Amino acid sequence: MIGIHDPLELEKQALHNLADFKGKSVFEVGCGDGRMIKLYADVARSVLAFDPDEEVIAEAREQWPSDLSSNVEFRIADMTGVELEQQSYDVGVLAWSI
Repeated sequence: MIGIHDPLELEKQALHNLADFKGKSVFEVGCGDGRMIKLYADVARSVLAFDPDEEVIAEAREQWPSDLSSNVEFRIADMTGVELEQQSYDVGVLAWSI
């Protein structure tokens, strides 16, 4: 599940070079098991993560680290089925989703 196979944290560095997550509200489309979220959840103000696959969302919820639980919400939804309030989020992440 949420294991990161990037000992040099190159993926994390690349992601943080693309966007500033510190103190930001983030949504992630197609979050899967939450692997990418783990790269920025520790500095984000809040994260709304959604995926249409009920099984991977259940897995993400079950195995999500408790120290990151307070600011991450997982939902079962696809890109067309989730309602986001306008101007509520600072950063959107789509990885392998389109």
